[in-house]
Amino acid sequence: MIRNVTASFIAGVSMVLVNSGHSEALPEPPAATEGWVIVHESVWVSEINRPGHHFNRAMANFRQDKFELAALEIKRAAALLKVESRRSSREGKKHLKAAAHRLRELSKKVKNGKVKSYFVLKESFAGAHLALAISNRILAEKARGKKDTDQIGYELKSALRHLEHTSFWSGYRMSEAYLATQGNLERISQNLIDDLDVDDNEVIAAIEGIGSELDRIIKETDILFE
Repeated sequence: MIRNVTASFIAGVSMVLVNSGHSEALPEPPAATEGWVIVHESVWVSEINRPGHHFNRAMANFRQDKFELAALEIKRAAALLKVESRRSSREGKKHLKAAAHRLRELSKKVKNGKVKSYFVLKESFAGAHLALAISNRILAEKARGKKDTDQIGYELKSALRHLEHTSFWSGYRMSEAYLATQGNLERISQNLIDDLDVDDNEVIAAIEGIGSELDRIIKETDILFE
């Protein structure tokens, strides 16, 4: 799966996607529209999972009173969410845009020294990861309708990562039912990426399992931004 990403976005968040460390041979990409670059799906997934990297750096800087650096990392994460919202569904866009807006506002406050507790950061970071997980689950379902097994796998794997980060930042414990199936969900997503045979009923169960856990978190917490 190939994606168009604006060159200005890549420059804006200081990332070089073409040097992402992927050693496997990728298919020859189609010609890009002027002002855009072509990014393979596997590379893009590794990049959209980077908000967690920026959040970790932001928290480390915040705890050392390096507020400008912390604010910059939060702003970079917000930029990633904004770009991700462009390919999401209507529901996904709503949550991602709300989370990105919350992060931008948080970035301003942190830079100006108006945030006194790191718990404010943790709540915003958890909400951002939850929004990303919701979007990934929706996109996995959409990809299933198109029988795009690669994308289903990538979206499921991303949803799993963002659920983990949601739990980490919020302190919310995943349900025992979800934790019992987590290993199987990992297997299914990886097998789809590796183009191995996966029964469609397993795919449906994986999408529904992630969806059920997301619904439970939304119902039992207030970390999702509308």
